[in-house]
Amino acid sequence: MDTDALPLIGRERVLGESRELLLQVAEGAGNCVVVEGSAGIGKSRLLQEVEAESRALGLGVIASQAVKLDKNTPLITLRSLFRSCHLLGPQIPAGPELNTSTLWAVDQVGEMIAQQARKQPMLIALDDAHWADEATALALRVLVPALRSDSVLWYFTRRPYPIRSCAQEALDWLIGDGAQKRQLEPLSDGAVAQLCAEVLGSEPDEATLAYAARSGGNPFLLREMLRGLPVDGPQEPPAAMTPTFFDAVGERMQDLPEDTRRALDAMTVFGRPFGVHEVAALLGRPAVDLLGTVAMLVDAEVLIEQGAKLCFRHELIREALYHRMPEPTRATLHQEAASVLAQHGRSATEQVKHLLLSGGGWVDVATVVKRAVQEIAPAAPNTGADLILRSLPLIDERSPIRAELAAEAVRLLVLAGRPTEAIELGQRFRGGGLPPNTEAMLLLGLTEALHTVGEHAAVIEHTVLALPRAKSDSMVRAELLAMHAHGLVSIGDIEPAAAAATNTVHVANRARTHGALVCGTGARSRVSLAQGDIASAIRYGAEAVRFGDRAGDIGRTRHPRLHLAAALMAADRLGEAEEELCRDEQDVAELETVWSRPPRYLCRAELLLATGRLNDAAAEAEAGILLTEQLSAEALAVPLLALRAVVALRADGVSAAWRHLNRAQEIVETGRRRLPDLLVWARLLAEEAEGDSDRIRLELVELLDRLKRSRSLLVGAPERIPVLVRLAVRVGADDAAAQVIASAVELSRRNPDVQVLLGATAHGAGLLRRDVRALRTAVEHYRAGSQPVLLAHGLEDLAAAEADLGNLDQATELRIEAESAYARCDALLDAARMRGLLTRTPNLPEPRRQGTRKTGWGSLTRAELRVVRLVAEGLTNREVANRLYLSPHTVDSHLRHSFAKLGITSRVELARRVMTHDQPATHANT
Repeated sequence: MDTDALPLIGRERVLGESRELLLQVAEGAGNCVVVEGSAGIGKSRLLQEVEAESRALGLGVIASQAVKLDKNTPLITLRSLFRSCHLLGPQIPAGPELNTSTLWAVDQVGEMIAQQARKQPMLIALDDAHWADEATALALRVLVPALRSDSVLWYFTRRPYPIRSCAQEALDWLIGDGAQKRQLEPLSDGAVAQLCAEVLGSEPDEATLAYAARSGGNPFLLREMLRGLPVDGPQEPPAAMTPTFFDAVGERMQDLPEDTRRALDAMTVFGRPFGVHEVAALLGRPAVDLLGTVAMLVDAEVLIEQGAKLCFRHELIREALYHRMPEPTRATLHQEAASVLAQHGRSATEQVKHLLLSGGGWVDVATVVKRAVQEIAPAAPNTGADLILRSLPLIDERSPIRAELAAEAVRLLVLAGRPTEAIELGQRFRGGGLPPNTEAMLLLGLTEALHTVGEHAAVIEHTVLALPRAKSDSMVRAELLAMHAHGLVSIGDIEPAAAAATNTVHVANRARTHGALVCGTGARSRVSLAQGDIASAIRYGAEAVRFGDRAGDIGRTRHPRLHLAAALMAADRLGEAEEELCRDEQDVAELETVWSRPPRYLCRAELLLATGRLNDAAAEAEAGILLTEQLSAEALAVPLLALRAVVALRADGVSAAWRHLNRAQEIVETGRRRLPDLLVWARLLAEEAEGDSDRIRLELVELLDRLKRSRSLLVGAPERIPVLVRLAVRVGADDAAAQVIASAVELSRRNPDVQVLLGATAHGAGLLRRDVRALRTAVEHYRAGSQPVLLAHGLEDLAAAEADLGNLDQATELRIEAESAYARCDALLDAARMRGLLTRTPNLPEPRRQGTRKTGWGSLTRAELRVVRLVAEGLTNREVANRLYLSPHTVDSHLRHSFAKLGITSRVELARRVMTHDQPATHANT
């Protein structure tokens, strides 16, 4: 009997739950399910049934299975999943495109899925997802949340731990993010009896049931045990029957000819679908001689065809045969397999997998490992690092490549979020008598990786150790100097940073290393900004961009446009800054530099905050925070959380702000990191909101101490000038207020064309001296600038000063204008404060009230309304993003907030809600 055609037995509950989810997806509600169970427990069979149900309901189905070897090849699982998919069309990324531009590929796949889901609800299923490669695991972390509002059901199956992998961590992360987990337990006694009856064609007797009980309720094992039974059931007492599944498989193979068993042994080492030619080459036989053997194994249901390839009917069969071979036999076969793959021009990644299982033995094993890491590491640093760590014991200690691989492993480990292991490995190899320049390379790998995850103090520590070991005027020395300069400026040590940046440029020019030249010039831009010289910051930033464009990919991977955008923002040239960020986004997509995305999210969120788009700024920060979680780069989340808290203080309240701040503080304390300026600033604002004068005084001391060393605290955020002055006066620290004003006056003198900076300086002076004329001057400058929240602040303080002078009509007009400005920026609490003052004004109509509801249509902000109305028209997140000049992640954040406020879960429901509240075309000017 064909046991694979048996009905699904004992899984009625989980199948019913899956059917309900499919019905919900058919109605427009997306979801994600992770089914967990041991090998042979029936996960694949359940998935087959779910796929059949999906097709019956009219859903599009995209399904594939990950295999063990996937772990070593970036994005191979994602490519396999969509390779034969006709639903998404022929333009689906494939082949080298998926390997060279992972982010681009993931974004494109996500957009295509979203477009298809508008036409037809979809099931996307991945069997044995625990074997997925690291880049696919990262892609799933991005795709599943991004498409949660689309008509897509993601369905994954996996084995439980102790199988540890990036894919397992990604699936756990999805479960924590709301995916449903289903556990497949062993079959009940009743289900075992029913399966016995189906396989044997008759009701089982007591002896058969006792025999079947030894399967432990594993349906695959039970079927294999029942296959060999005589028609009238087992003749021996249960104690003497086959004790294990491995033994059962072994006994079945004993009846095969000797040549067939040897061929079967060779097949087990591949661990993936294989061709007859590969097996023949491994055995040293002509391929045609194996055709009869293959036919016999297919007839015996040991092998099945998979296109032009062959594979075992179940992984458990392969594992059973593989582990029954003596270990020396397995090692020899793996070594021969590596040689065969090399002769056939297969990738180094496939070769090295067999070398590791063989225990080494190749003279050029280090070279093969190096090539494999070059193939893997760009998209899968965690996998690349693990590959090196497993390979190091097999490589001759005298090989110079061994130290190079260790240096690369250090860099990859930190990129993979494993800095402790990186430090341990680096220290172990530093003590091994390495040549000085090789050790410098080792430390360079560590410092670059530490820089990308925001560990600035550690960057300085390791560059100080490495610089004496690097050759003068070498590429390594120039790169180390660049890292040293950026580390110093990041902790506010500006004068040494300036010297290091200048030295970087000189050495980079002599060494003709373009990457270090771009990095060093970018550091010069950051230093100039910290010194309060905005014009020089722009000049150096533009130079870095020119150098980067001229150098090609090696220069653009340093993302100099981020430095130029920051300088342009300080100059209040916000439109130009936005253009540079858009160009940098193109660079990110083309160059696959994932590490630059969190800093870019921060820069863009700060830009949106400056332009008064508070909800968009919050959404951008949240998208960046999510990405840091996906990248395991938690240090980069700290400033994003701080900015999110700043927005919360204007729209959500102090409790919401402290949730973000406490999370940021926990990250800082866990890593013993320096508090970023933005976090200290956000804490000060939260203390102000709570009215704690003692805490305000402490935070002021910290900020003013930083101000002595770096002007970046003020030059990039002029709104801090009047706030610092107001708080200093409030706690009786007039000297501190005077210090802030003196710094602001110096900044204004050096940057006389920056209107918002001139306005903030006048604003602070007006508060300190209670000078209404200075406050009027501040408002004039703010009106000439581009930052509406700053203008609203100025209007509010000027209104209070006018009221104190008895100019009540002017004060009322100013408060009305301030309330309107705050409301347009979605600074709801500020707008409410203004309305509270206006309600106490005689003979004034009651001001409008908005944004006070927490749920329902009336709770949606202007930014959220813009998004939901376009989504209701049928646009995908990317199409909405292009229309509104936002990132797709920001659109997704707005959409998630809108769904929560409206109590809905799908775009279909959203479209119905929009139709209920809007007339056609009413949103054109929203």
